[in-house]
Amino acid sequence: MNVPVNSLPSKGYISIGCAPSTKPVLLWQHEREERWLWEDAKYCGINKGIIKQEDGAQLNGNGGAPAVIDSQFS
Repeated sequence: MNVPVNSLPSKGYISIGCAPSTKPVLLWQHEREERWLWEDAKYCGINKGIIKQEDGAQLNGNGGAPAVIDSQFS
């Protein structure tokens, strides 16, 4: 297969999201640190319904708590 390799990871883009929130990060920054700079949330909600907080509550895209992927994706 002749699939092209995305060049963004080699340029410091560790976590690739939507255009306005995809920015390169520095070595000491969390991979999503530059996401949604204008909001407290670091998650846009695109996977709403499959992401849960560790206590089992559903995230609505505005939660700031750590999230885990639902077991159906494990």
